[in-house]
Amino acid sequence: MILSFGVSGCGAVASSSGRPAAPGGNQQITIAGSSTVYPLTLRLAHAMKVAGAPVEFAHFNVGTGAGFRAFCTSQQVDIVNASRPINATESQSCADNGRNPVPFQIGYDALAIAVSKQNTFIDALTVEQIAQIFSGSVTRWNEVDTR
Repeated sequence: MILSFGVSGCGAVASSSGRPAAPGGNQQITIAGSSTVYPLTLRLAHAMKVAGAPVEFAHFNVGTGAGFRAFCTSQQVDIVNASRPINATESQSCADNGRNPVPFQIGYDALAIAVSKQNTFIDALTVEQIAQIFSGSVTRWNEVDTR
């Protein structure tokens, strides 16, 4: 998981993105991107509020690519939740729009594969077999060579 930050300026009246401040005059920070990182940023935002940070958070669970587009192109986002590094096209878009993303890794995500106990024909799967299943190139168990 990667969280990309970009700050384009701070002020007491406007948010870092130049949008109007949140109700009560608090700074508003807009976060958009990966659903993988979303639960963590919700908890971090809550912890900041509990600690007394004068900040309001707006969270949008839109996917990594959409988060980077909103950050780099429309500049409507202050923080991108990213489940992968920024790619060359996104990086160029940011540069073209005067945005400088600062990535830092906050964790790893993983995938666990489980098969029902009632399954009597699968003892193990290779990475290649799992790739076939998740890519859709096989859609039925009898299409997976389990020998």
